[in-house]
Amino acid sequence: MTCIIVMGCFRSGTSAVAGTLHHLGVFMGDVFDKPTKNNKKGFWEDLEFKSFHNFYSNCESPDEDLICKMDLGYKNLICIRDTDHEIWGVKDPQISKHLKKITSLVSDHKVIVCRRSVEEISASMTRAIGFSDEKMYLPLAKLYVDELNAALSEYTGPVLEVHKTDSMLKILDPICEFVGLPSNQSAIDFLS
Repeated sequence: MTCIIVMGCFRSGTSAVAGTLHHLGVFMGDVFDKPTKNNKKGFWEDLEFKSFHNFYSNCESPDEDLICKMDLGYKNLICIRDTDHEIWGVKDPQISKHLKKITSLVSDHKVIVCRRSVEEISASMTRAIGFSDEKMYLPLAKLYVDELNAALSEYTGPVLEVHKTDSMLKILDPICEFVGLPSNQSAIDFLS
């Protein structure tokens, strides 16, 4: 079974890519955050994976029993996805921190990286949150992009890079070719 891992900073097109995968028939999860005014078509982040990633990112507890239980749950979730779906995916802005963990548990994986300049990411975050200083989020955007690049420098599997553009329909054909699925009207409508 194949796992498609969607990576990128906030506001770099990861939701568009994950939503496109969903509309192409890639299982992206059952439960997602609700769309917001800043992301009207949804985030497409599997809340089951997101809860594990949040735990691992925020874990300060030396409780080895808890960590072992979480590791077992994470492995179980991946096993279920791999058993139940020919092709499935995961998207989470924190996935750069967990790329090595997930790829060690999945035999067949591919990564789609969403790119956007740190200046554009910062400006988009500023507009989404409602502040006026477009440079306010530059350090955060740079941190996420640096984490992404560090994780990718150790990854040896197949990678497709897509760039956030005004016409996101441009990403459809490369994604279809990369994941080996035909385009369909549902994906076209989603990106339009």
